[in-house]
Amino acid sequence: MSLSCNEVCSCLRRVLPTDLRQLGLVGLGQLVSLLLVATNASSAVLAKRGLEAPMLQSFFNYLLLALVYGTPMFYRFYTQRSASIVRENTGLVTPKLATLFFLFALADVEANFLIVKAYQYASITSVTLLDCFTIPCVVCLSFCFLGARYGWSH
Repeated sequence: MSLSCNEVCSCLRRVLPTDLRQLGLVGLGQLVSLLLVATNASSAVLAKRGLEAPMLQSFFNYLLLALVYGTPMFYRFYTQRSASIVRENTGLVTPKLATLFFLFALADVEANFLIVKAYQYASITSVTLLDCFTIPCVVCLSFCFLGARYGWSH
């Protein structure tokens, strides 16, 4: 039994996502997961050796986030700002929204600090399970308090 090229291609179209961008996003998600595993493993090893530097360990994560997301954000901000001299409502970040972003960022930094610090007092399995448990908790809390709706694809 031999398969023709058309049969193989039609089978791949059914199995693989039709949009290559979607496949790229899945790949980026896997890369982030790999980086988180590397961070967790290195935190556990450093904690076993007695090094206590949770903020230094998190610094490179936040530096990478700032470079990847901050650069396009600032570019868009300054190009919209120069074009917004004529327009009133441009969708730029307001001081109230900036304060909210700052509070979310502060909560994220503190949570990351506590997770890295937890490796000094618990095993990597315990901390990873606790870290993974936060996702369902956040989904439930956002459903209850923020009214967010999630489907199975989320």
